[in-house]
Amino acid sequence: MENDIINEKKELFSEIISYLKRIFQNYQISDIIRFLNNEGIEFLKKYDHHSISEETFNICIKYNSGLINFLKGIMQIDLFLAIDNFDKLSPILLRNYDLAALFLREETFEKIGYFRLNQYFEIINFFQSKKLYAELIEHLLLKIVKYCDELVAKVTEDNVLQSEIHIKTIINFLHEIKDSRVNKYENKIEWLEEIKNKYFKKHGHIFSADIDISNTMQFLKDENIDWKSKILTLTHRKNPVSGNIEHYYNIVGEVPQSIIDFISTSISIDDYFTISKQQSLAFYDKIHLTIFEYYFREERIEDFFSMLIGLLEGICSFYNIDFKKNEFNIDIEILLQYCFIIFQASKDKNDALLKGMSYSITVFTCSMIEKLLRLLYKEQKKDLYLSIDWFSLGHLLDTSNEDNKTIIDLLSFHQVKFLEYYLLRNKTSKIGLNYRNNFAHYKNIKTDDFNYAIVKHIILLYLGIVNSLFVNTTKQL
Repeated sequence: MENDIINEKKELFSEIISYLKRIFQNYQISDIIRFLNNEGIEFLKKYDHHSISEETFNICIKYNSGLINFLKGIMQIDLFLAIDNFDKLSPILLRNYDLAALFLREETFEKIGYFRLNQYFEIINFFQSKKLYAELIEHLLLKIVKYCDELVAKVTEDNVLQSEIHIKTIINFLHEIKDSRVNKYENKIEWLEEIKNKYFKKHGHIFSADIDISNTMQFLKDENIDWKSKILTLTHRKNPVSGNIEHYYNIVGEVPQSIIDFISTSISIDDYFTISKQQSLAFYDKIHLTIFEYYFREERIEDFFSMLIGLLEGICSFYNIDFKKNEFNIDIEILLQYCFIIFQASKDKNDALLKGMSYSITVFTCSMIEKLLRLLYKEQKKDLYLSIDWFSLGHLLDTSNEDNKTIIDLLSFHQVKFLEYYLLRNKTSKIGLNYRNNFAHYKNIKTDDFNYAIVKHIILLYLGIVNSLFVNTTKQL
């Protein structure tokens, strides 16, 4: 019975399709163009359905030379349709001032920009990169800056969460197009953070969860456990999906999207660094930094670095890197002495020395990370001539370059992504804490950032790389 119904519907649809084809064959493209130019706008107003508008819009793109006026009309009726199909429209806009002007009017910014700032700014950036319509863009930028000034003037504790999203988006856009007017907002990000913190102190709720790491601590204290297993535990765990021992970044990297990822936020995000993933990263970081505290104390730090040297010696042997010539033992000894100094500075309550040494450890360890990755990369590519530029941290951690998979193969895609997140800033999305450059050039940081927390984190980043390389050596045994 069911099959009879399906067959009956198939025949009906077949008849409908044949009928429509016969109707279509009665019309030439010139007839369709003439109809759209004469009656198209009224037709769309009468039959206001998005699918009809979209199909008509596609016809306009295909036969745009004869439908410019109608295209202008449809854009005025449904600007969001034009915005969503900007990639298709852009070649036409490059040679048609009147159509481009529809995107670059104050009215368009007021209608669309307020709701889709990032998408709208990409359009402005497109025209500016082509060095087109400078006068229209300048007039629009005045409007955008004025809007930002108004937002800033109206910021209160009650509306800061909403206002911050637009203010930050505008500031980032002005930075991206290198507009000097961004200088007037130099301190506004920090100012917004202060107001936001006041809001959270007054209205926020603390969410906490007890995490039992007692088994891990017992594991670290057990004298019968092999030291390599202990140091591996500081950054690696069993991946519940693959069943392998992997860096916890791999577990975070596989976190699926949740409903929270579709909510507007002032947190910088992209397709990879979703809100869910960043929250999960913070959670796992907290766990492993807490575990690392077992070794990050004066009575155990020497043991920790002795284990680290032991791993490095084995790794260098495995990857044909000269351990002694490259002075890894000296690097670790310097790091050990730095740590002894900050422990003593903490005991003496010498805040200036503690901050100074924390800064030094952070910069030095960033350099150690770059040195290790550079030597690994060079050894893996020893049969090729490579420009010295390819040994920069930016190139080594660039996951967007299809030809640059060497470090990903040694570590993992997720680990490289999170190393880039902490040490650098993504070239496309501009997401990242940029530790290496901020500390090396003393910018975007304050002396309050020079502390135990950053020291532990940067050493853990280095250890994570070493542990992943160590895991590689065990797979080859």
